[in-house]
Amino acid sequence: MLSNAQSGALTSIGKGIAALALGESAPKLNPSPPSVASTAEQRAKWIGRYANPNVGSPIITERDGALLLRWCQSCDDVYLAAAGPASVYDRQDSIALELLADGSIRMSWPEGEPQTFARVNR
Repeated sequence: MLSNAQSGALTSIGKGIAALALGESAPKLNPSPPSVASTAEQRAKWIGRYANPNVGSPIITERDGALLLRWCQSCDDVYLAAAGPASVYDRQDSIALELLADGSIRMSWPEGEPQTFARVNR
């Protein structure tokens, strides 16, 4: 079975395939939100290093008009799609990010509690 769902929810896709193979109904996959255009001013508000003692320290940068997220010591960047004036979405890992009024960010995964990350520096 092929799927063009780009949700980052590989576990859910695997469970869905297993359910179909066993004659069960597959769980519904939630698609990523559509991308919207963003301005340089909107993107600039996201740039910086953030910290959360329970999760890690993501860094958000901008390159060629796109926001990129890198976790801690990873050498890979992940594209963040603008989903609104103060929200972006990591389609690779299914993480919704919201920019809060105090400059921190809130990350929400499909499962679990949202986590807030304080801005450490720009």
